[in-house]
Amino acid sequence: MHKSAIYNYNDLVPFLQDYFLFIRNNRKSFSYAAWSKTLGFQDDSTLIKILRRQRNLGPKVVVKIENYFEFDHEEKEYFRLLVLLSRSDLTPETQEKLCRSLKPE
Repeated sequence: MHKSAIYNYNDLVPFLQDYFLFIRNNRKSFSYAAWSKTLGFQDDSTLIKILRRQRNLGPKVVVKIENYFEFDHEEKEYFRLLVLLSRSDLTPETQEKLCRSLKPE
């Protein structure tokens, strides 16, 4: 899975879940704990709560994930839109329209 795959998503959680599964299928030793450590989290509960939608991404977590994926400027903007949308009460249709407006052509 290439980092630019983020543009295939209108929701950050499935993007992160799919990335985890992709890496896990290719590297059996990959785990939530290992990924959390690589991201610089103190424990794996932060990542697990994000993936279960029990925790929103704070500014420090956003930066850690952006750095991990080495997003370019446009990818960062798109990722940050997904972060904002994860906290919004917008309808899925409105969220999809916003995402389409930032996707590269």
